Amino acid sequence: MSYVGTVVSRDLQQIIRYGTVAHFGAYTVDAYCRTGWYDAQPPDLRAALDAAGRALYRDGTEVMVGVHEQDYLPAVVEGGVELVEPSGAELAALREAVEPVYGRWRELLHAPGVADRALHAIETA
Repeated sequence: MSYVGTVVSRDLQQIIRYGTVAHFGAYTVDAYCRTGWYDAQPPDLRAALDAAGRALYRDGTEVMVGVHEQDYLPAVVEGGVELVEPSGAELAALREAVEPVYGRWRELLHAPGVADRALHAIETA
């Protein structure tokens, strides 16, 4: 399993014959900083950082989706990869099969609320 940008950047479309078109995860453009540094900043600066972060997330992600659709996927198809789109039933079977992974991840995280929020964010991306 590989992110489509990885396929194109490594020219793997020359050797891969099949690709599955489905939502297996989410890709966003984000900025991060240390919590202690952020907390030490004055409120007006934190508000500016928050606004900038939201803009970067929204606009950067929108640009990245465009790159996927206009550059990466055409390169993959032009490379000879046959794209397969699973049916709703096939995707439902996959979700059911991987459900134990989510349970194990919740156990390892030791923070059910955080896990549930993260999974919700993934599912609604």
